[in-house]
Parts: sequence; structure tokens; C-alpha cells
Amino acid sequence: MRRVTLLLALAAAPWAAAADDMGSSVSIGIERTTGDYGQGADTTIIGDTPKDIACARAIGARAVAVATGSVSRDTLLHSEPDALLDSLEDHEAAFRALFP
Repeated sequence: MRRVTLLLALAAAPWAAAADDMGSSVSIGIERTTGDYGQGADTTIIGDTPKDIACARAIGARAVAVATGSVSRDTLLHSEPDALLDSLEDHEAAFRALFP
């Protein structure tokens, strides 16, 4: 099984304006970028807000939260991501989170 990992910068994504909500926006992005590589459980959404986690849930993807943004680690933890990292600097931990 292949796991497709999307690093999201939705504000700059060309398909972001085509959807009313983030889940729809990401679904459109996945369709346009992954082709036959996978969707849903084959996809990991990496983000630093509860909206990113909700987005992953909306499309059936894994959610990896990284506490490097303005949202606290506790707030991210409350959103129940599949994995929560303090940063991506620990490459081994990041790899384990992305490829369980």
C-alpha cells in the first residue's frame, strides 16, 4: 500500500477557491494531484490547527498535527490527531508519524 502525504498550503493552492470548506478543498486537491496513488486512508494530512485535523477526518485521512503554529499543543491534542509532533526536527519521530 502506498501512503500519499500532502503538505498543505491551502491558501496558495489553486483549487482552494473552488470549494466552500476545507474538506472539499482537499478532496479536490487530492483528485488533481494523486491520480491513482490513493485517497482516504492512503492519505496523511499534516497541519498545525484543529481545522487541519478536521479536514483529515472529513476525507477519511490520517491526521498528523505539528505544534509549531499559533495553536497550543493541548488544543491540538484535544482535536485527537492520529499523531502529534512538537516539530518536524526529529526526523525519526516524523517518519514514524507519517508512515506508521
